[in-house]
Amino acid sequence: EHARLHIPRVRALWEAAAYERLAIRNFDDRSRRIRVSFAFEADFADLFEVRGSKRKGRGQHELPQVNGDSVLLAYQGLDAPRRETLLRFDPAPTQLTHERADCDIDIGAGETKVLFLETTSNAGAPATEPARRQFFIGLRGAPRALRTCAANAASIETSPLCTSAS
Repeated sequence: EHARLHIPRVRALWEAAAYERLAIRNFDDRSRRIRVSFAFEADFADLFEVRGSKRKGRGQHELPQVNGDSVLLAYQGLDAPRRETLLRFDPAPTQLTHERADCDIDIGAGETKVLFLETTSNAGAPATEPARRQFFIGLRGAPRALRTCAANAASIETSPLCTSAS
């Protein structure tokens, strides 16, 4: 039996945020009800811990804040800064907890449904645009920024080599 659902995934990094889009397409000749789940956590390990060093002490994980379409994970470090990871979903998940988002989706024959996820760290003020709009802004902005950066880079031009026929 051939696959009936196709789920291409697109990821983009833009201005200190990670964006993800899942486009779920039903190639079946009947409707389907599916559940897409995202499991997540933030350990806030520092660079030295990631490389295997042991620390005498750690900061304090704060209670996650779940709010409709978003989850804020936070950590108060021993060095004073508060670190945050914010996850925003669009559309809002059917069920959202401090470690999991479940999206129950009814998808008709030949239909496509799209899910968006935005992840930011210590972003300051939360985005006012929905995660789906932020995804497209980032997807459009990243190549433009790369072209601008490349256009402003130093370059060297030389004259063509002269070759003489023997």
